[in-house]
Amino acid sequence: MLISKVFNPFHQALTRRVATTSILSCSIARNAQVWKHTARLYTTQGDQSILNETRSEKNRAIAAEEYETVPGIVKQNSLEEQDRLLPEWQGLGFPHSILLQLAQHFPHVREPTEAQLLFFLSVSSGNEVYLKDDMGRGKTLAIALEALKLAFQERKYDSKSQKGPRIIIIVPTPHLAHQIFNLLYKLSPPASSSTPLITLLTPGLVAKGDKLPYYPLPDTPIVISTAKNMSQFNVSHTPALTHIFLDEPDTLLGPLPSRHTSSRDLSSHPLIRHPPPIVSILTSLLDITITSQGKLDFSRRRDEINTIWTSATLTRDFKRFLKTRGWVRRGNRVVDLDFTQSASTNKKIFRQKILEAVGAADHAAGLDRFERDARQKKPEHNVMLVNPVTGDMVPMDRDTPSMAQPSSIIPSIKLHPFILENFALLHSVDPPPAGTFSLALPPEGVSLEQVGRDLDELNIPTSILTPEVLQFGLPSFSSSTTQAEGRGEAASLPILLAARSSIPGIHLPLLHRVYLLSGMDVSSLTPAQRKNRGMESRATFYDIVTGRLGRLGMTTDVGATAKVGEQKVVSIVLAETEEHTSLYKMFFPDSKQSSLDNGADTETEGERQPRRKLGRWDMRLLDEIFETKDSTSRTDEGKLE
Repeated sequence: MLISKVFNPFHQALTRRVATTSILSCSIARNAQVWKHTARLYTTQGDQSILNETRSEKNRAIAAEEYETVPGIVKQNSLEEQDRLLPEWQGLGFPHSILLQLAQHFPHVREPTEAQLLFFLSVSSGNEVYLKDDMGRGKTLAIALEALKLAFQERKYDSKSQKGPRIIIIVPTPHLAHQIFNLLYKLSPPASSSTPLITLLTPGLVAKGDKLPYYPLPDTPIVISTAKNMSQFNVSHTPALTHIFLDEPDTLLGPLPSRHTSSRDLSSHPLIRHPPPIVSILTSLLDITITSQGKLDFSRRRDEINTIWTSATLTRDFKRFLKTRGWVRRGNRVVDLDFTQSASTNKKIFRQKILEAVGAADHAAGLDRFERDARQKKPEHNVMLVNPVTGDMVPMDRDTPSMAQPSSIIPSIKLHPFILENFALLHSVDPPPAGTFSLALPPEGVSLEQVGRDLDELNIPTSILTPEVLQFGLPSFSSSTTQAEGRGEAASLPILLAARSSIPGIHLPLLHRVYLLSGMDVSSLTPAQRKNRGMESRATFYDIVTGRLGRLGMTTDVGATAKVGEQKVVSIVLAETEEHTSLYKMFFPDSKQSSLDNGADTETEGERQPRRKLGRWDMRLLDEIFETKDSTSRTDEGKLE
């Protein structure tokens, strides 16, 4: 490794050179004023709703007048307070107005993690970046901060009229899009004009059977969208575009074909037969064409656009696919950052040397300071087996294997009533701590409204997790909790119901427990999906669900760990079914190769993550309930006789 020169991170600029990669940090742009935010709903042609974040000149004037009424408080102390609160952020090029919002809305974020630090420096230097870090480590927050910094700097130094977005953020779900919009809204610095800074694309209203119209992209520096929503817009003309951020990109693409897939199987692979919207969007944004022979033509590729990829599940096959498609530039200009626990030895050495180069070696030597403020604890895993005949429930352990085979299972009901009844029982007997939530995930395709009605009949309140909830925040139930405790009752918070497809990437600070109703839902896989890594994708999804818990910032929001107890992922499945079999193989892999991946990292063959440890549910209270139920049944039978 060759290092040209290294400065202290607090200096105005930091220059480093590692191998052929050069990373420059941006100079500090100080701005001590704080402005109020307003939101406005705009509509373009064709009833296309676009949600914009706007700051008007009038609101800026009002804010300035308010600060003037308390002379010497905000204007004199903001810089001093900012330097005291976030000293580790001072050399990364963020305006003070952004850092002040960061300190206000995210008080637990006192300094960047090692991954965030190198991510900021890599993107600011003009590199394309892969960022792979464990779930809950602030990757999405890093995207929001870096996108705002870039937009703010380009607005400041570029006086040309805006011609489309400069930064596009593409995500797999509307839930994640709304959540990122909320992050950007909270962190946004003041704009130099009344022009909106951020646009969130929402789906247009098109009558069934009508041809989909193509709208021009909004003329704002930052545009956030799902790939599906963006496919309704004309993305072929974006002259001002400089960066494309993709959060959870492997979810955007879906399962990839294996390197050794035959030509016949490759032609029938879902990615080839029915390409997801992200394929055409990136091809158009980067101006990659297809020749008459069906080959990709990179002669007009827009190399001035940097693509940034962040996910906890990036694999070698995925990166190879990106390079083959031309979605990253050719050559050795992609900074590959892997901060996961399962990173290869070479990746760990690489990141350690870079951290040493930027003066953060002491930060990486032990437990990082960010983590000490909000410790990440792995959740407990539980599997509950429900007897499909009697409805009785027992925890799964090593002595409760299933002999069911996929060919012998013909699912007739997507969500068995016994599963819902036992879920309601578990939640009633062992609810999450006061002020926290439980999240229930039925199989994909099951009506959330119907599940809510069924649980309501069992006296279990529910609330559907919509994208708008993630934008405006979860409702506060502190008042109802206090009232219930005052009456000596247990506080009953609604269970959040969500579609499984909405889970990747989202952050729920008050989440304490996740219930997988019908487990991993492997029985719904079609033969084609099973052939194309469908079973592996189910295991990956289980890890994604687990990643909603034990995240940075969670313990700060819900109180001390001792008060809230251990977070849990609970799977409720019918015994002796394929769901039972798949979970048993995942937690207790036998001597033969399990059909499910148990934490293997495809990028580092032979190296495995620690196995998931199965906990055991305390059944004493449930056993008492079942015994009471049995004695009541016997009494009723005696009366009938």
